[in-house]
Amino acid sequence: MRTLALGTLALATLCAAPLPLLGAQGGAGPVPPAPVPPPLPAPQAPAMDPAAGQAFAQRLFDEAVRWVAKGQAGLSKVTDFTVALDARYVVDNTRHEGPMRLWLQLPDLWRQEMTMSNVTTTKIMNRGMLYVREGNDAFRNMNRTADGAGALKQAQEDMIRLEDLTKFLTLEGLKGPGVTFEFDGQRKPWGSYARKDGDQTWLKIVRKAPGKPNISFWLAHEADAQGVARATYPGVVRVDGDPAQGVPTEDFILQDWADSPPNQPRAYRYPRKIVGFQIHPGKEPMNFLTAVVEDLKINTGIDATRFEPR
Repeated sequence: MRTLALGTLALATLCAAPLPLLGAQGGAGPVPPAPVPPPLPAPQAPAMDPAAGQAFAQRLFDEAVRWVAKGQAGLSKVTDFTVALDARYVVDNTRHEGPMRLWLQLPDLWRQEMTMSNVTTTKIMNRGMLYVREGNDAFRNMNRTADGAGALKQAQEDMIRLEDLTKFLTLEGLKGPGVTFEFDGQRKPWGSYARKDGDQTWLKIVRKAPGKPNISFWLAHEADAQGVARATYPGVVRVDGDPAQGVPTEDFILQDWADSPPNQPRAYRYPRKIVGFQIHPGKEPMNFLTAVVEDLKINTGIDATRFEPR
């Protein structure tokens, strides 16, 4: 299983027209899949020694943390996370198009509500126990059903993916003992991975941690008054897969970073559009997530009854 999602990991397509916002009853129509992106081109070789490259990458990452946190130190620890999306989501046996809401209370409480064709399916993970309800039916304890193993595995992976996303969005939580960052050059990509805000290049850094998959960040940047490049938002996040274990590499494209609206004050910026691709060796990338973010909350507290099957 993935060790780091919008799933949250971490997050609409970058090369298509804006996605329609869907209402509670399905609204403007289904969210189309994002087009398959071209491969990211190889970066220009870093023109610095490894030690200098690590120091530069660490500085870029810290600048991105401060940018997301509106100039503050950033959230060092996420305790709870809530997000409301209009999403197209396709993973294994789960298919969804329409409103989606997710709640995560770390370490082991999770709730997902997906509405399609006016029917809401609710899943709750409460300390290893999975409960599922369709529409107004009663909750079923999937741990006690003959076919519940697959549903439990999928829910656990979805929960992990959501926890990953909180780290992509806050960034600070990806630092820690033994973690290093390496600079991997400057890119000028095209298509789905291209920047849309003027400057057309990314600065790529790679986060490495013992026993964890590498996480690559393509960071937007701008020049300060002295002409020095300063990192801003993460535009693409890649979590390396494990082909031997059948775990795909996952790319998250994070677009339209913005401050929260006045009626929803937040201490951080977040992307309005998120696209996720799974990449299996020898296969075309598969668009498993295309979403418009309607609201996002971190560390605001969640009513404990959200995680009770009632």
